[in-house]
Amino acid sequence: MMRYLLFVVLICTVMISCEKESDSLIRQSKITISKSFDTTLVSTDTLKYSFGYFGDEESISIILKSKHAKFCELLNNNWEERILQYIPGIDFLGTDSVIVIERRGSDGASLSTNIDTTLIIINVVKNDFHKKLIGRWNWVSSCGGYTGRCWYSSENHYEQIEFDNNMKYIEKYNGSTVRVLKYKFIRNFVCGQDTIYEIGFDNGYDTYYFFAGEKLNIQGGDFIKEYRRIE
Repeated sequence: MMRYLLFVVLICTVMISCEKESDSLIRQSKITISKSFDTTLVSTDTLKYSFGYFGDEESISIILKSKHAKFCELLNNNWEERILQYIPGIDFLGTDSVIVIERRGSDGASLSTNIDTTLIIINVVKNDFHKKLIGRWNWVSSCGGYTGRCWYSSENHYEQIEFDNNMKYIEKYNGSTVRVLKYKFIRNFVCGQDTIYEIGFDNGYDTYYFFAGEKLNIQGGDFIKEYRRIE
């Protein structure tokens, strides 16, 4: 099976060649957060988050604006429903955030008695592949090379990689961090039943990634490395 996967990736590669930011913002602004909402959004989608209904003397406003939005505003729907609409910036992938303050409980003559501050964390991903990629992965085995054989992780030789929401890649060997890089998507193509993604890093290295069921497969030269999700 692994030899087949390696063959598919190599053949398709030839074919193609031939053709936590929000936390720091809160600390800097000294804002007390009453509640938070964390969501993941595909870059081509629009987030609409309802804060419910407000009376004439009640109010809602954005007190800390997003840094990476094409559009981020509070809209007034019918019957005084307030909705935050967020559209990611063009080509933005990563974590953005917005802080909104609500003032309720006014009787029309006095100040609002209920004040809530909501932090909305928006993780913008490229697509479902990217959403599935984010997390921590343990190396299971590698197969291929000159002999076509496989070798496996052990107590004395194990690896872990992580892709996070802020486009950061972390690589560990035997429990020690050896690399922290930024990653980006270069291109993707379909080969057989697999969609293969080329991912690049800020050190100039790039290679190919695809899923076989729930396992993450990475091309490493003339062999394939297989990873299992741990988080």
